[in-house]
Amino acid sequence: MSKNIERDLASAIHWSLMRQREPITSGEGGEGGFVEMQALTCPYYVPLSGEWGSDWGAIMHPRSTKFGQLVFEHEWCGCTNHPEEEKP
Repeated sequence: MSKNIERDLASAIHWSLMRQREPITSGEGGEGGFVEMQALTCPYYVPLSGEWGSDWGAIMHPRSTKFGQLVFEHEWCGCTNHPEEEKP
């Protein structure tokens, strides 16, 4: 498969997944959809392996509202108290 086809396929899958995501709700983001605690910066974020790991992963915090879910790196992680907790 050529690199252009791989890139186009990856882009199509990415945007298909993004369209299926629930919209940001109150508490998850401020004005314009800005998310203060993005999954990418969460200590409980585990990126997928391979190429998809650059944008997608899962939150592994049992008390997160996103626990075990596929999340885009810029989505809210669902955790509420990072400063008080340490990663297991």
